Amino acid sequence: MISKNCTVAIVTTSYPQSYDGSEAAGSFVSDFAVKLSESGIDVVVVAPSSENNKVEKQENLTICRFKVDKLPLSNLTIYNPLQWISIVKTIRSGARQVELTCREYSVDHVFALWAMPSGYWAYRAFRKLNISYSIWALGSDIWSLAKIPIVRNILAKVLKSATENYADGIELASQVRKISGKNCQFLASSRELNVSEFKQLRKNPPYKLTFIGRWHINKGPDIFLEALAMLSEVDWQRISSVEFAGGGPMEETVVRIVNRLIKEGKPIKRLGFVDKKQAKEMILNTDFLVIPSRIESIPVIFSDAVQCSTAVICTPTGDLPKLLNENMCGELAESISSESLARAIHKGLSLGPLQYQNNEVQLKLMFSLRENVDRFVNSLKN
Repeated sequence: MISKNCTVAIVTTSYPQSYDGSEAAGSFVSDFAVKLSESGIDVVVVAPSSENNKVEKQENLTICRFKVDKLPLSNLTIYNPLQWISIVKTIRSGARQVELTCREYSVDHVFALWAMPSGYWAYRAFRKLNISYSIWALGSDIWSLAKIPIVRNILAKVLKSATENYADGIELASQVRKISGKNCQFLASSRELNVSEFKQLRKNPPYKLTFIGRWHINKGPDIFLEALAMLSEVDWQRISSVEFAGGGPMEETVVRIVNRLIKEGKPIKRLGFVDKKQAKEMILNTDFLVIPSRIESIPVIFSDAVQCSTAVICTPTGDLPKLLNENMCGELAESISSESLARAIHKGLSLGPLQYQNNEVQLKLMFSLRENVDRFVNSLKN
């Protein structure tokens, strides 16, 4: 389709501005863009900014930012009429910036992250400029927006017109196929951690537990904290410390429960957002990474744990049951509840991280950024 020496525009609503760990999906998007540019392809990123329009240049990588009223865009919801004006303005601004960028940089192909609104912007550029595009779908835009009839029709049209569709979840890829009527490949979202250290797994308790993520209802920070409150004194004797890192709209709830646990004498430490380097160190130095999500396909933090050979304890959401059952890399709760997660934590503490030692090369390849970039580049050539 396209030669290797081409220009690809990555159109995304998630691209870091501060690199302090608050950018959620933006961290792995940035890593993907950099790795793609290292493959010999000129990459132009189009992403929203809370500041004025600006252009940042690196070798083979240009970042074009356009101003929007509010970030992150994921906080905007079509169900809130007070946000409709901001949503319309953002959609128009994004479509205009994508078209301008495609013209100015002679873009050969657009890679939209995610299906909405980035995929819609790519679709508009395709209709106007006849530039091919592909889409990498994220769970939230498929699970939530596909429920709205009018939006679902637009989403189906956008996905159907793409040359290639990807999804960052196995079950999510199946959903994209149903909506679009065409093939969709699983492409894991992962960050470049460059893990060279050999992880020493602790043989005996006490063990460390860690949570890293947004304090958002979907990520279930409250589920984990309430699960901790349900643990017995015997369980707590097997815990050396709990690190709870992140930030977000559930901060008030998180602070309240953490303070309650601290008053009870529990060894829990609340941290703010952590950047990629800090996250890597925390995951390497913990015994169990806890993923208590309510809604998820495969969280980036899971791929971090795979790269660091760290056992996970998680809720049965998205593709996590399949991945844990097939690879035995952690303990899976029976349901998405604090009670069930508390039982999974109890079991993990009883067995210890050595029980979940994972040396599956195939699993690590699945979450290899290099492998995923190569797959995308090969798709451009076909």
